[in-house]
Amino acid sequence: MTRWYRSTGDLLVVALWSIIAATAVLELGVQRPVLRVLLVTPLVLFFPGYALLEATFPERPVSADRCTDLESMETSTREKFRLDSIDGLERFVLASVVSLGLVPLVAFVVNYTPYGLRLQPIMVAVTGVTVVFVVVGFVRRLRLPAERRRRSTFVGGIATLWSRYVAGDGSTGASGGSLRPRTNTHRALNLLLVFGLLTLVGTVGYAALAPPDDGAGFTEAYLVTQTDTGEYTSEDLPQEFTAGEGQRLFVALGNQEHEQITYTIVATLDGNELSRTEETVASGETAYVEREITPQQTGDSLPLRFFVYKGDAPETASAETAYRTVDLWISVG
Repeated sequence: MTRWYRSTGDLLVVALWSIIAATAVLELGVQRPVLRVLLVTPLVLFFPGYALLEATFPERPVSADRCTDLESMETSTREKFRLDSIDGLERFVLASVVSLGLVPLVAFVVNYTPYGLRLQPIMVAVTGVTVVFVVVGFVRRLRLPAERRRRSTFVGGIATLWSRYVAGDGSTGASGGSLRPRTNTHRALNLLLVFGLLTLVGTVGYAALAPPDDGAGFTEAYLVTQTDTGEYTSEDLPQEFTAGEGQRLFVALGNQEHEQITYTIVATLDGNELSRTEETVASGETAYVEREITPQQTGDSLPLRFFVYKGDAPETASAETAYRTVDLWISVG
């Protein structure tokens, strides 16, 4: 009997790498650009598409000794069999292309959740989607007969790809498809394709995932409320207040300054200061600073403003002197 892990080792690597990469960046706060890119680039630009393809096409590639059987099949069955067994460079290229389409789609969906378009929810969502596809691919492979399961190891796979699509071993057969080299020109084009994909992955990965230079740090500041389950959401912010009665708001501070920062938050209503408080936030962390807003004046469309400063705030806070400003227009009855 074929041991199950021999045909699912690549899926286990994808799942473990994805989880470790997300944990290292989000929980351990890995900031070194090279390590960060090495960990996360495959997660963003290769693993999601690879996992989806493995979930969709778990079959082994068509080998030369099975070509005779293929020729005896009906045309529709033969084409479906070839499609279900794509492999080699086609699978590598498709995995990269599918990832480049899948990850923005995940980010688009995340943007319409209470968490917004931020690094943490996007990485969690991409990792979750990848792991789900890995589980589906794992189950689908194990449900196939052992001789029909795809077997793949990354090291052996790279060597096989090079031999089959670049060096060219001179063999024939159905496996390899249209990208299998038959002339030196084909080999050169395949090599150029691989080089282009690696350049794309490296360039886009570094640009998207490497933290900015120390001088290009930033702070996210926005308002949220807390649901009954303890989750923070930017939806349904209170805009109707009663004079003398307090309502809770949270100022979210996302520190991407690459160092620990002590912030000062000054809250004003229609130009009148309500409160000021300090909050220290570690690098890479997000703090939710609770503020009890109790307006004393009444009126419609009053500007409730939160001025965020790095360090101490001046005696009179304003948008001109603040590092970040968050506004909410409220009515007080």
